[in-house]
Amino acid sequence: MAERVLFLRADPERLSPGHHPRNSYPSMNIRYSASVAMAMGYDVDVIDMAASLPSGTLAESVAAARPDVVLCDVITPAVQFTLDAVERIGVPVIALGQHPSALPRTLLDREGPVDACIVGEPERTLQEALPYVMAGDLSSLAGMAGLVVRSPDGPIEGPSRPPIERLDELPYQAHTSHHGSYYTHYPIRTRGRRRFGFIEAGRGCPHSCLFCSQTLRISYGKCVRLRSHESVAAEVEYLVRELDVNALVFLDDAFCLDHRFAHGICDSLIERGLNDKVSWLVQTRVDAVDEDLLTHMHEAGCSTVCFGVESGSQRVLDTLRKGVTLDRIRTAFQAAHDAGLLRVGFFMLGNPTETREELESTMAFCRELAPDFIQVAFFTAYPGSAAWAEWGDTTDYDSYTHYNAVISNRSQMSNDELVELHRRFYLSFLSRPQFVARYARYRLPRALANWREEAELMRTALGFFTSHHED
Repeated sequence: MAERVLFLRADPERLSPGHHPRNSYPSMNIRYSASVAMAMGYDVDVIDMAASLPSGTLAESVAAARPDVVLCDVITPAVQFTLDAVERIGVPVIALGQHPSALPRTLLDREGPVDACIVGEPERTLQEALPYVMAGDLSSLAGMAGLVVRSPDGPIEGPSRPPIERLDELPYQAHTSHHGSYYTHYPIRTRGRRRFGFIEAGRGCPHSCLFCSQTLRISYGKCVRLRSHESVAAEVEYLVRELDVNALVFLDDAFCLDHRFAHGICDSLIERGLNDKVSWLVQTRVDAVDEDLLTHMHEAGCSTVCFGVESGSQRVLDTLRKGVTLDRIRTAFQAAHDAGLLRVGFFMLGNPTETREELESTMAFCRELAPDFIQVAFFTAYPGSAAWAEWGDTTDYDSYTHYNAVISNRSQMSNDELVELHRRFYLSFLSRPQFVARYARYRLPRALANWREEAELMRTALGFFTSHHED
């Protein structure tokens, strides 16, 4: 019997009543690492609370999998929950993801079950380390590039591992892991039942937004690396033909940074006849698009584009180091509308030095932009962000959230004010006749076919407002 690798992602927020409605996305760290482990001949199991909740405790599910090694994808709010789940498993435990990359010593300095942390992209490090781990030779991990390893004398940090240059050399991610369990609440045009797939066309983002950390991103590093057009199109075709996907989410942090690349993806999808078979969604920056590209994307099947707006105050945008202007935001939203695309706007409250008047201007700016859907978060200084480097707010990792509570308030408003304004922001948007008409047009006709996701959105939205925003 082949040795067994268990990949684990804990998500304790899903157990909390009244949590903010959220998308359910797969972990690219796990999916690509699982493909690497399978290519090496190991059996792979995945426990992902973002896809399904365990029937008993998470620790019981981990033990029942009978792994030879456990690899945990850990974000800051899930640190203690993850440690509790693997505390008594009795096999090597390796942590990867946002928190181990930003603060590996917080997992290794104390007594606990984690033997090593992978810093940065996990695939090449895992490929080198797994044979030693399976052989019980953890001492050989000391000094290995991309690893920080527990030792009796304190953590041993290896050199940084350079980012993977040729992404086409990686196997396709393990799409079949929990396939059909992930979804997005963002609007996306499909016929009938939405069958979601997720893909990554490139990695890296060269920008330096104050708040950005691996919790809020998918890929690592500032160096942008892109797959070939044909590799991406072939993976999309596999998802459409073999897994019956008709709603595709590109998980790139900024899909349109390279226009020639984005146009090439569109050409490849059209050439394969996939533009009429799958609708897709991207996230990008407002300064990375123009009407020509957005029109081409729409022709290639793109349904929806998500933009990070954050604020309607230029001063606040400059404080956040966004590198964009209000006029550029307006231009991008109008260009996307003219191209026939649905638009999602991301906004953020409680930004450093932000005044109530500036936050009110953000709400007014949202009304002006008239997005089809919004997502509103609180500014949060996660480990790994420039904000954390400046003033790391707390080591109470369990408390971290950017939707359900105010953690890093450096604005000129109280926490209570921000919570109430958060509520008002959402309700003022959701009650607008323009939104109600769009919702009726794009979502209601598909609600019956997609009743599970729609019911989950309604249930969590109602729970969020009643639990966190009682008058």
